Amino acid sequence: MEVEAEPEDEAKAMDAAARRLAKRVKVPGFRPGKAPREVIERFVGREYLLDNAVQEFAADAFPDAVKARGVEPFAPPQVEFTGREPLAFRLTVPLEPVVDPGAYRSVSGQTESEPVSDEAVDKALEEMAYEQAPWEPAEGSVQMGQLVVMDVEATVDDQQVISQQAVQYMVRAEPPVPVAGFAQQLEGMTPGEEKDFSLPFPEDYPREELQGKEAAFKVKVIEVKEKHPLPPGDELAKDLGWDDLSAFKEGMAERLRSRAEAEARRELEEKVVGEVVDGAKVEFSPLLVEREAERLLREQNIEPNEKMVEEVRPIATHRLLRSLVLDSVAKAEGIEIEDDEVAAEVERMSQGQQGAEVRRFFSSPAASQALKEGLRRKNTVARLVDIATGAEAVKKGGPDSGAKD
Repeated sequence: MEVEAEPEDEAKAMDAAARRLAKRVKVPGFRPGKAPREVIERFVGREYLLDNAVQEFAADAFPDAVKARGVEPFAPPQVEFTGREPLAFRLTVPLEPVVDPGAYRSVSGQTESEPVSDEAVDKALEEMAYEQAPWEPAEGSVQMGQLVVMDVEATVDDQQVISQQAVQYMVRAEPPVPVAGFAQQLEGMTPGEEKDFSLPFPEDYPREELQGKEAAFKVKVIEVKEKHPLPPGDELAKDLGWDDLSAFKEGMAERLRSRAEAEARRELEEKVVGEVVDGAKVEFSPLLVEREAERLLREQNIEPNEKMVEEVRPIATHRLLRSLVLDSVAKAEGIEIEDDEVAAEVERMSQGQQGAEVRRFFSSPAASQALKEGLRRKNTVARLVDIATGAEAVKKGGPDSGAKD
């Protein structure tokens, strides 16, 4: 919608912009906030004042503009300033999405988890034994899997890009840190030895100025360490908190079973929700994807810009579709979250050292509402899994009570 200011609205917006600017700029001869509009206009320039006035006008005119056209915005609009004299702007208002969840009750599936093998239990024991063992000085030269204490420097185009002293480094080919081939260059070195070598940074390196460029590395090995885990047995089991090796294996098998079942449950949830989303019909404003992309970036403490928004657009679209469809299913199923459920969840999340901070965060209406929506979607996913697996019929007391559409 196009909105253009009437003369009286323009004058009102200019006055408001001048008052706001008067508090921020220092005008000689006037106390902060006391300079009249005419003086502010001469001081900052008419165009600058008009640019600020457009924003004042848009903030005041937006509610009346959407009300006059009978529009109910679903999310904040996109505002484009189109004129200074007269003040004018264009609004693109995202409307409420239209969602048909489709035949979500026809989706079916079952959890499938592999039984826990003796080999998996033995591997878990070996991993825990390795984690438990201390790092000890190693003899001989550097080998894969060891821990190296070293000084390292790197230059690109005669500019230093890495400079670290006595840094600890796990010697392993994967992941390739800081670049592919670095760990291999350390193999065979001994404490006190220095080495110079060159390796290229990958084309997708996080620092754009280094992408694809050759780096000259200088490394000095200070110390080499390795671990000597205890062999499987009662002594190791006791060190890990178990009565004996037999008790460890039994308890670890149960842990692995629980972990496998949880993973199978997550996979089933993704499968069921994916099929429901694929079977739904959804129409929504493209602006909602922009807003979701910006929210996604801010969650990662990244300031949104056009390039970053474009990169996360596919993820944002997927998240938006999933949320809209789950909200539609929740409405169809009558799933609601009461305030006491939100309070109970906040209390659960508040257990621990950061409890007071968690309570303070969720005391705000916006955070509390976001938590309520999250719980509603979580319960909706659980309902869909119950429907898909037939558990809903069992919970209601019989196989016929959960008949699918």
